[in-house]
Amino acid sequence: MANKNITDLPGGTFAAGHKFEMFNTAANQNQSVTIPAQTVQTQMTGLTAGISTQGNTLGTTGLVSNQLLLVGGTNITLSQSVNGNSATLTFIGAGQSLQTQMTGLTAGISTFGNTAGTTGLVSNQLILVGGTNITLSQSINGNSATLSIIAATQSVQTQMTGLTAGMSTQGNTAGTTGLVSNQLVIVGGTNISLSQSVNGNSATLTINGATAAGAAPTISFWENMDLDGTAGAVLGSQVITYDTVAFFPLRREGVFPGNMTPATVAMLFTLSGSTATMSQAFSSSLFIGIYTFNASTLSLLNSVVTTWGSGADNANLSTIRAGGRWLTIHSSLWSAAPAFSQGNYWIGTLIRSSSRSDQTAGFYGQGPWQFNSPLSGTIGISQVNATTVGYLPFFGRMSVSSASLPASIGSADLNKQVVLGSNIPLLRFNNLIASY
Repeated sequence: MANKNITDLPGGTFAAGHKFEMFNTAANQNQSVTIPAQTVQTQMTGLTAGISTQGNTLGTTGLVSNQLLLVGGTNITLSQSVNGNSATLTFIGAGQSLQTQMTGLTAGISTFGNTAGTTGLVSNQLILVGGTNITLSQSINGNSATLSIIAATQSVQTQMTGLTAGMSTQGNTAGTTGLVSNQLVIVGGTNISLSQSVNGNSATLTINGATAAGAAPTISFWENMDLDGTAGAVLGSQVITYDTVAFFPLRREGVFPGNMTPATVAMLFTLSGSTATMSQAFSSSLFIGIYTFNASTLSLLNSVVTTWGSGADNANLSTIRAGGRWLTIHSSLWSAAPAFSQGNYWIGTLIRSSSRSDQTAGFYGQGPWQFNSPLSGTIGISQVNATTVGYLPFFGRMSVSSASLPASIGSADLNKQVVLGSNIPLLRFNNLIASY
């Protein structure tokens, strides 16, 4: 078709690529016009697309024509491959872990059993934590996991948490009564010994009582002399040797007869002199030590020191100390309460004085059996006047002056001859009456 104005074009439908020849009057020349091929977009003008209200949808629903753009959303990736007039569109979801695949699972703890904390169920994630005496162990194999719950190893004591033990108010009991759980410790008391034999997880406990002999009596008043009025039972005075430690057995025959913690211990003294001399300032001290036998020596168990006197001259001093007088020592003054039981004891004494003004000073006591001449020793051994041979074990005096009682002493450290004719001091233990 040639030399046509555009208004002169014939009507109808023409195929793509049809060519028209027209005269352009404005340009005063002929021009050709070709009908172009249609794109996929203009060819699909009859297509409508969009989203419906079904399934997992969001946003505005409905259909549109002309154009539909696809956009990747959360955890969705779009991939397109174009080949000529065709395209391949791939939808790719995010890689899912085991945790996100289990979004339909809910877990937690109920109010049943041994539980603590917040009860109820949760979704998406449940974290297990080992608590007291619980250890968690996990082994992962690909998308599966094996979880082991391990309890602490139980000892015999912890396995017996259901056991309660104690003592009741029945029988011979003392202390707090009632039951306890978890642990019961058994301790041997007075005259009771415990013996235990352990075999694996079992134990045999033996409770041993005291020997069937009668219990030792509790004593309220006691003295170390036999003053029954017979010959030899009369007390005599013994001149005091100052600054010299003397030792003697508390009881010459046998053990102390019972149990006693004396409130007071008293010694009987005699002091004399003129009023003038006894009125001068002075200070005197008596040391008493209780000793027990240990292998071959005496060891100090308890001790006390008491002091009397005046720091200035006083005419009344003679009236408060002259004559026969008890020197009483209270139990609170001892290094520990003087407790005695059925056993062997020895006494050590020391008297010291500064500016002493007594013309005569001594203590009352009783001498053990002895003859009036020094011992020469033991038959068959060449000894003469042996100072270490005496009448009673540990009855003698230290050979050197001392300012205090020794912590221990051996028998050979005592001079046994200087006590020839000496008295053992009278001691009275008293819990019965304050004065007599």
